[in-house]
Amino acid sequence: ASFATSGEDFKTTFIANTKEQQNEWVQVISANITNTVKESNSYRYLSSFPLQKFCGAEAYVDGKEAFAAIADALFEAENEILITDWYLSPEIYLKRFSINGKPEALDD
Repeated sequence: ASFATSGEDFKTTFIANTKEQQNEWVQVISANITNTVKESNSYRYLSSFPLQKFCGAEAYVDGKEAFAAIADALFEAENEILITDWYLSPEIYLKRFSINGKPEALDD
């Protein structure tokens, strides 16, 4: 189940695991899309949306922690991987050393 949102300079497609999850996301987005700028200032990082519970998203400040979490998620993926990033090169070592002592790059 998927749906798309778009604006003047963007289009985003959301892929949900179930129709119920899709309906939940549509309801949350629809409920929050009418927020004014004044209302959005009360949300974290001046976002237009409130922080969602149990969404599984993490905010990282330290690149070492972020890259390690990305590596773990990539290796645990069973179906598909969707990455939004300015630039993620396969030559980047995501972890300094793996269990066998060899650095792990995306293209290993």
